[in-house]
Amino acid sequence: MCATVALDRPTVLVIHDDADALDLMTRLFEASGFDVVTAITGFRAQAHLEGDRRVDVVVAPWDTQHGVGGDVYRWSLQRRYDLRDQFVFVGNDVPPEFDQIVAGRCLAVSMLRPAEVIRVAAAAVRRRIELESERDALAESDPARPRLLLCDDEPVLLMVMGDLLSQSYSVSRVESGHAAIVEPLADCPVDRDG
Repeated sequence: MCATVALDRPTVLVIHDDADALDLMTRLFEASGFDVVTAITGFRAQAHLEGDRRVDVVVAPWDTQHGVGGDVYRWSLQRRYDLRDQFVFVGNDVPPEFDQIVAGRCLAVSMLRPAEVIRVAAAAVRRRIELESERDALAESDPARPRLLLCDDEPVLLMVMGDLLSQSYSVSRVESGHAAIVEPLADCPVDRDG
């Protein structure tokens, strides 16, 4: 039995070089209410992540026989840092550098437990939505207060600084330079006549 996601159809990028594993994961995620995008190589996965389509969670193999997940994760730390907490790795024997690279942000789940992969991916999506909702609620809490956009790539530091500064400011928190650029633009009115 698969866990279903009560969200507005989150999108999962499933990466695997084994056609049977890719097909199994695709069917399970679709049955659980996800939109699925697939890739069989790291380059194809990177192309999806650089594209315009929203990706909520990435599921990729990372073990001694399949290193593509680690390669894409390392790439995302440079290009899509906002997704660093949104990876779920499948593998039976994770490499020794796994914990050091992901710094406790991601989990590795056995491919023998596909329902667990779905559950962890759904939890990652829900957690991101919760954090974004909290951030938006804090930003809108008092429109008379000055607004402050706070950006840091360390979640704990961002939380502590945000809590401290929220006493004096309406704080919006983002975890990447890309989000810091996009965030202010979302609130700017567009002059379509000029």
